[in-house]
Amino acid sequence: MRESIGNRLRRLRQERGLSQRELGEPGVSYAYISRVEAGDRTPSEKALRMLAARLDVTVLFLETGSDEGVCPTACGRSPRRKRPPPPRGREAEGVSFRAASNFEQESERAVLETVLRRLDC
Repeated sequence: MRESIGNRLRRLRQERGLSQRELGEPGVSYAYISRVEAGDRTPSEKALRMLAARLDVTVLFLETGSDEGVCPTACGRSPRRKRPPPPRGREAEGVSFRAASNFEQESERAVLETVLRRLDC
C-alpha cells in the first residue's frame, strides 16, 4: 500500500523532530497540518510548497514519495526568502515602478544564483 501525503508528512516531520506547531507558519496552521496528517484535508499547492521547504524535500517527494525525474541537487526547492515590507508614508513617495521592477529582477537573479550553486555550475 502506498503511503498517503498525510502519513508521509507525519513521518518526515517526526524524523526531523518537529511538532505540528513548529512546522506550521502563518497561512498553514498546526491545526491544518493535523487535518492533513489525519487525512481529513488535501493540502493546497501553497501549503505543499511551504511544507516541502520547511522539511527540506521537494513538493514532488511530499506528494508522491519519489523525486524520480528531478535533478537531485536542485530538487525544485526555492530558497526561503521574505520580501521587505513595502515602504510607507514619505518613503513610498520616492518608490517608482522602475524600482519595483529592479527589485523583482534582483530577486529572480538571487534565485537563479542559488540554483546554480546547488548544481555546482
